[in-house]
Amino acid sequence: MPPLVYETVAWLRYYTSLPIPLLPGEAEANITPDPVTNAYAAPLAGAVVGAAGALALLIAYALRMPPFAASAFTLIVLAIVTGAMAQRALIVSGDQLGTPDAGAAAAYPGIIILIVSVLLHMGAVYALVQIGFLKAAVALIAAAAVARGAAVSFAISNTSKTGGVDSSGSSAFQKLVLVALAAGIALILPTYGLGSAVAGLAAAIAAAAVVSAFAPKVPETGGRALSGPVEIAAEIAFLIAVYFFATV
Repeated sequence: MPPLVYETVAWLRYYTSLPIPLLPGEAEANITPDPVTNAYAAPLAGAVVGAAGALALLIAYALRMPPFAASAFTLIVLAIVTGAMAQRALIVSGDQLGTPDAGAAAAYPGIIILIVSVLLHMGAVYALVQIGFLKAAVALIAAAAVARGAAVSFAISNTSKTGGVDSSGSSAFQKLVLVALAAGIALILPTYGLGSAVAGLAAAIAAAAVVSAFAPKVPETGGRALSGPVEIAAEIAFLIAVYFFATV
């Protein structure tokens, strides 16, 4: 099989809790998810994760669920598929913002941040469903791909600032950006138009930059650390921007 298949599957194992068996020849290839050597496969794995959410949304549509219930069902399926690793990392990172002598809510804001993020995410999906279930499914795939690309991009950027990335890392960064941008544009442009495509990408990048700059740097949590909060912020921002520019 082409190396890209193994690389994508390796990142898919990183992003999900699914028991994905080894592919023929994968053991010999010995490929692991690495931001320096195969970061460009992260958005592709993200698209597969998004496809799981898209499938859940379409199943909800087939079952004639109301939009709100369909949106909730979709996020539940995504949480199961990913093992809620990003959400767990968000809680840990958010808790670092608290102060020991503050009240319970201020001392442990992680759960509050999680609740707000879930409501925003569900609201974005719900809003897109009003445009159409199929279009919303496409947006979920694009958002998942772009969000993973944004998270890995800033991980590479942060490593570069500490002197940990050489020219090969810069090349991986460039390929990653191209794949993430291509995924977002290819899916959103024919579905929602140029304005939504550009706005979605810009919003995702901005959200990832803000979270990457200000979120506390916490130890690895479920294998995610800082990338979890960055993914969530980028994905929500992407969906909201796509909806906004699709309806103006």
